[in-house]
Amino acid sequence: MMHYPIGFDQALDNALIQGCALNCSLGLDYTLERAYDRSVAISTLVYDLDDRDIIVLYENTTLVARDLAHALDCNLEPEFQKMLQNLKAQLPNSEGNHSAFKAWWKEQGKHWIETLSNAIIKYQNIGHNWSFTPDQTTLLQQYFVANLLLIDCLNNNCYVNRSIRKEIEDTLLLPIAEIENLSQKGRN
Repeated sequence: MMHYPIGFDQALDNALIQGCALNCSLGLDYTLERAYDRSVAISTLVYDLDDRDIIVLYENTTLVARDLAHALDCNLEPEFQKMLQNLKAQLPNSEGNHSAFKAWWKEQGKHWIETLSNAIIKYQNIGHNWSFTPDQTTLLQQYFVANLLLIDCLNNNCYVNRSIRKEIEDTLLLPIAEIENLSQKGRN
């Protein structure tokens, strides 16, 4: 994984957030996942960095708070909104006592991250830990490649009559059960 200076990350984040503003749901999912990932990184780094490197923790905590602020700009369910506001308010202040700041992440960080993760899963239905087996991962990769092949064929003027093309487009990423339901409805 490549590491870029914090300023570069902030510029990229701003560009992505502005680009995603057209679709708040997509932007919200991205922002929440990023807040979660940064929080996990902070909770790991807090044990490895000494006080002279505390600026990294401060900057990343500020970015987590900013991510949550961006998420709060979206139209959220009231419970989710309140939960995110509460989580944002709980974040330690990056100004002041270094040892208190680090202590908060060591003592409260894990619970805070679990609460954020549970909220993201409950309200956005993202961030699940699927724990796929190697065989399941292989099947998902094959499914992905097969879908790319279908899309490539459709986009490169391969001859397919209109009804078949429409059926492929309408069912491309649907779960098998839904495709079967559609097939049964079509037969009736």
